[in-house]
Amino acid sequence: MSKPATVSHQGVVSKIDGRHIAVVITSESACSACHAEGACSMSGKKEKIIDITGSYNLKEGDSVIVQMEKSLGYSAIIIGYLIPLITVIATLVIFLALNFKESHAGIFALLSIFIYYIFLLLYRKKINSKFIFSLKAL
Repeated sequence: MSKPATVSHQGVVSKIDGRHIAVVITSESACSACHAEGACSMSGKKEKIIDITGSYNLKEGDSVIVQMEKSLGYSAIIIGYLIPLITVIATLVIFLALNFKESHAGIFALLSIFIYYIFLLLYRKKINSKFIFSLKAL
């Protein structure tokens, strides 16, 4: 049986609190290696903090590899981008088909997104439990 494809990123352990480990991952845009990065406003680096549950023999400052199954990444894209897009478009089309003013239909479409993200906020623990990260020390 083959091992599922994973997505891996290098990070640094920033905090260890019992069974929770916070790992800082620095993501860089593709143009960050460009020689004109300092003069260009398009480049950028973002730090992301990943909270991982588990017992690992690590200490703060250790370099690690954070891994997640690739299929979970696709699930995150669907939850974070695809469903909200479909929700906005469907709401807009429905309210326009019901002969609402365009401004009102637009407001309802934005309101549908607001409600969707509140739903995600309320169920974040259940959703987060499905996204499992693992660590591998370097």
